Amino acid sequence: MKNLEAIVYLAAGVVLATAASALTGALTHERRAEAGVGEEGAPDSALELARVERSVAELRDVQAELGARIESALADRGDAASTGARRGAHGTSTLDEAVARWMESNLVEGGASELAAEVAPEPQAGAVEAAVEALLEGRDIDNAFWMDLRKSGRLDAVIARLESIVETSPHDPDLHNSLARGYQQKSFALGPGPMQAIFNQKTDAAYDKALELDDQHWSARFGKAIALSNWPTYQGKSGAAIQNFEILRRQQELRPMEARFENTYFYLGNMYHDAGEPEKALEAWKRGRELFPDSARLTEQIATYERQGQ
Repeated sequence: MKNLEAIVYLAAGVVLATAASALTGALTHERRAEAGVGEEGAPDSALELARVERSVAELRDVQAELGARIESALADRGDAASTGARRGAHGTSTLDEAVARWMESNLVEGGASELAAEVAPEPQAGAVEAAVEALLEGRDIDNAFWMDLRKSGRLDAVIARLESIVETSPHDPDLHNSLARGYQQKSFALGPGPMQAIFNQKTDAAYDKALELDDQHWSARFGKAIALSNWPTYQGKSGAAIQNFEILRRQQELRPMEARFENTYFYLGNMYHDAGEPEKALEAWKRGRELFPDSARLTEQIATYERQGQ
């Protein structure tokens, strides 16, 4: 299936490129004529028409070759009889027909396909509720938990469930924090782009609401600092991220130490280092190692800094 997909995308790319070249040339010449703008050495209308006709002929050749290559690939998979019956009158297939046959054989045959399962997995209600319960109970949630939600297609359903719960209990900071974590994971899954920016904003808003309700909420403060640090650099959020890490640092040093507090010093030092303030970075890492002497990564950050002579 992978080889067939490669053929489809490669050939389709050639088709589009050829069509674009022909149409762009024709339209450019037409616009120049309408505007009365000439170009030294530009071809006259007859020559231009001939060039477009040649491009169209080349496009048809590519289209026919694509159909033949897909037919061959499908025949190798034992589908020759069914696909051969759908050939055109001249023994070759158009691009649309070839792609339609591939979609039919891969998305309909057997009731479900590997590709359909990857694109639109059906989340199970019980599994969604179990994930939501784990989040709301504050269980240990690691990267494997979120990865499973993304791969299984349950992340969107979990977010929707959390949104409905927040609507019924809008004054619970823990709920807003859990929802923010869901948005944050959705942002990570989307990657750079307009949709990621939307979920970055949703993440910040949910964390802000949790902190509005409880300014001392460690997980919400830490999550917000991490979320801000993941915004694109040009958005200028690094200063706000550092500010939130510093607030968290002050708050947690007034409380009994917890193992998770070590993260604050690690990421705060990294943020200062990336911001071009190596002295503050070193101070943050060293303060963290004083409080967490067994931290291997803080020790490594300090050693790396010293080896580089910074």
